[in-house]
Amino acid sequence: MPLAASFVRTLAQTAETLLIALAGGTLFTLVGFPAGLISGSVLAVAVAALLGRPVRVPVPLARTGYVLIGILLGAVVTPETVKGFTAWPVSIALVMVAALCMMLATATYLRLAHGWDRLSALLGASPGSMTQVIALSTELGADLPAIAIVQTMRVLLLTTGIPAGLALFGLVAPARCR
Repeated sequence: MPLAASFVRTLAQTAETLLIALAGGTLFTLVGFPAGLISGSVLAVAVAALLGRPVRVPVPLARTGYVLIGILLGAVVTPETVKGFTAWPVSIALVMVAALCMMLATATYLRLAHGWDRLSALLGASPGSMTQVIALSTELGADLPAIAIVQTMRVLLLTTGIPAGLALFGLVAPARCR
């Protein structure tokens, strides 16, 4: 494929992906879903991908997004936040143990119920950055399609389930449209 045609196709797929994300985020915000921009955009793009649409975000644009998110997250970490870690060592230890137990339980489930190999089950059960897990899966020769589906579902549940659950218990303010 000529370079110009490849560039145009990448540009069109990126524009379509961003429009799908915008539509989902706008819809969720308009109906008042907590964290609607994030939840709606992630859900819309994931559904489009699962339906076979070629969703795409070029690496430079994704890296720019990662840097901006890192800057925004880093801006909220203050010395008081770090002091909070030392004030709650038992809670932090329990979260770490719970995360390990969750990984072990999920990996065991994937192995026993679905017959996954040990490496793929471990990567499928791993929390954290989906991008890193997918990169490791590719590099280590694990079952990439299966891991991508499990990781996508994990991200979907987190981005829609946590805001909805917090709202259900009255722990977040409702979304406001201006």
